[in-house]
Amino acid sequence: MPERGRAVDDKMSGSAVRATTTGHDRPEAEHWHLRPLCAVLLLLVAATLNAGEAAADVSRWQAALERASVEGKPIVVFDRPLDCRDEESRHDPCEAFEELLDHPALARRLDRVVFVTRNGRSPAIEVLDPSGRPAIRWPLPSNGATFRRMLNLVDGASEHLVAAHHARRDRDEIVAGREAVLAAFSLGNEAVGRAMLKELSESSNAESRELASVWGARLDAGRGDARPDEAALQQLARRGTTDRVRFEAWMLIAELEQAAGRRSKAIAAYREAVSVAPDPSLRRDIAVMKLQEAAESAQPVAGLGAPGSIVAGRRTLQPLWVEKNAAAVEYRLDGRLVATSRHRPFAAAVNFGRIPKRQELVITANDPKGRAIRSASVVVNDRKGAFAVEIIEPAAAELSGSTDVEVSVRVPRGRTTRRVVIEWNGEQVAEETEATSVPTGVRAPGSDTDWPGLLTMAQRAFPGAAPRRIMMPSEPGAPVT
Repeated sequence: MPERGRAVDDKMSGSAVRATTTGHDRPEAEHWHLRPLCAVLLLLVAATLNAGEAAADVSRWQAALERASVEGKPIVVFDRPLDCRDEESRHDPCEAFEELLDHPALARRLDRVVFVTRNGRSPAIEVLDPSGRPAIRWPLPSNGATFRRMLNLVDGASEHLVAAHHARRDRDEIVAGREAVLAAFSLGNEAVGRAMLKELSESSNAESRELASVWGARLDAGRGDARPDEAALQQLARRGTTDRVRFEAWMLIAELEQAAGRRSKAIAAYREAVSVAPDPSLRRDIAVMKLQEAAESAQPVAGLGAPGSIVAGRRTLQPLWVEKNAAAVEYRLDGRLVATSRHRPFAAAVNFGRIPKRQELVITANDPKGRAIRSASVVVNDRKGAFAVEIIEPAAAELSGSTDVEVSVRVPRGRTTRRVVIEWNGEQVAEETEATSVPTGVRAPGSDTDWPGLLTMAQRAFPGAAPRRIMMPSEPGAPVT
């Protein structure tokens, strides 16, 4: 006789139907006619949920594409399966990754890209250009450090992914191909990059072939596969089809010279790269940064700041080289001994004076017997490489009415001055490169007499750059830089 109150579980389509039986019931037949209907209802509910999720996924994806196109950013996709758990360990890597995204540092990094979550078959991170064209796919990172390294690669490739997208939109497949090559290498996808580079080397476009030659030489030099043909690089640097080719060739030459320890030649090559780079541009900024780093490494001491910095007051200096048998290092300014250090690392405080002026610093390493074993020098506050403007006219202490303004402009080698702006009391009155007349007698409100004014010159080297300003000196005719 069946037991009263016994519960019977019947699993159907992943769900449990629970019934309570009595002695007069027939469990095997109870509600049997409802089972097909329940199965259909469950399938309809699942289909509705899946359709809703799919619609939301499409909506998120369309919004990501639109934002990437408008903001000019690459897309980083988190492919997340509905069931992300490992079958054996039951660990959910997707949940662990989502917890990483809550970290403020990662949240700030993701502002540089368009980040979107998408339903996928397997957990992964995929990088795409702003149009949604795939660039690379990585397994889902297990920790924040790995994901940050991925984002570092995306940062390096961002410029090229966006440029390739714009080129395709403008139907410029030549430029799109070049940028795609650089994007692949920036993302660490060397196999794909080399295949693209081979196609580029066979292009009908001369600039593309020359760029492929330079980029291929850079790859070979980096891996130690072969020594680049320096004569061919020099030819491309001096007679390349475009400034882009010449820039890339000069940059590679500079890096090779620096690696070989020929710092002066590296600095000269970086300067050439700066001179042919678009101004302003990211390429030029990189070349300037590399030039500064090379110049700093060529200085004999640390503590003077970046090349071209104004040096004044007391500075703590330390030699960047120390001979093994050195017992002391002497510091001299314009031939005068100003400090001696007898203990490693031979640092010393040197007073350059309150007012910056051109001085030659010489450091000499001596052996235990006081004999010089190495010496090096550097000139501080040498402004021959800086822009300068000198007011030639007016030279009188008092002015009235209108007067001719004449200036002398000094321009460093390889740079140009686009315009000289003349201001009177902060108001622009002229924009000339030749002598011009400007009003200088400005009357104060309610007064019949002229009152003093301030004559200002602003020199711009390129559009958007901060102006180099000078003011009428207290001693007429004196140069002000």
